[in-house]
Amino acid sequence: MSSKINKIVYWASTGIILFLLSWAAGSYHIIHDTQAGYFEAFGYPTYLVYPLAWLKIIAVLVIVSHRYSDLRDMVYAAYFLNMILALAGHIIYGDFYGHALIGLIVIPISYLLGNQVRGRPSKNFFGRWTENNSTDNNTDNNTDNNTDNNTDNNTDNNTDNNTRHP
Repeated sequence: MSSKINKIVYWASTGIILFLLSWAAGSYHIIHDTQAGYFEAFGYPTYLVYPLAWLKIIAVLVIVSHRYSDLRDMVYAAYFLNMILALAGHIIYGDFYGHALIGLIVIPISYLLGNQVRGRPSKNFFGRWTENNSTDNNTDNNTDNNTDNNTDNNTDNNTDNNTRHP
């Protein structure tokens, strides 16, 4: 696909995600009792309504800012799981599930095209714990060192562990 088409598809899919997140967060606050009733009917605890609303507001900010790679990855993964649960809940309850299905389709599109259109964010919110060691030299060296160390350690540990009980 051309760069222009990628941008259009990315922003359209991201716009849908941002709309779904904002609509849900707003409705969780504005019509809380109705939404809590849906949660209860779907088999989910009602105490999740407000925390989920605030997490969706944070998700909107993370996606729009596109600043931290690890947070962006977590937001997309969490919202994908949220859409899977929403889709299952709506289908089981016999309710309209179009919005959940659309969300489930556009999330991977937005995520994958986001790296091409906006680039991958270079910062990590959680620092060293989530840094991406994807440089060519580091990956090869780390893999070789880890394999050698793990093999030696596993051999020694297996011998010692055979006589110990958990």
